[in-house]
Amino acid sequence: MHVGLIVGIGPAATDYYYRTIIAQMAAAGSELELTMVHADTMTLLANQAADNKDAQVRIYEHLAPKLQAAGARRVAVTSIAGHFCIRAFEEVSPLPVIDLLAAVNHQVQSQGQRVGVAARRQLAAAHVEAIVAAAVQS
Repeated sequence: MHVGLIVGIGPAATDYYYRTIIAQMAAAGSELELTMVHADTMTLLANQAADNKDAQVRIYEHLAPKLQAAGARRVAVTSIAGHFCIRAFEEVSPLPVIDLLAAVNHQVQSQGQRVGVAARRQLAAAHVEAIVAAAVQS
């Protein structure tokens, strides 16, 4: 499956997602088709601080059709901060949204664990697993 990522959380994080998705797709024996578009981090953080969900959703609405036009069949916002408006984005996205928070919640509940604070790398790993699972299943 072709997955689209809305990135912009920084080159190191994007590199982590890219390398990890490549490795996990290869391990699953699945072909990877991936397209990335960039959302500005400073704009995201300003929108989050102001709780301006509408403004951030408009940005995602502008980017998601680009991913769809490139052939993506699902979209993931790689920034945890970017999930402050994820429900509103899900309502208008032309593509199904891979929700990081739902993926982490599912993984934690399936393992019968409680989480107080999770490191960014752990959250990113769970998100990558959700992206790969969605790509492999379709």
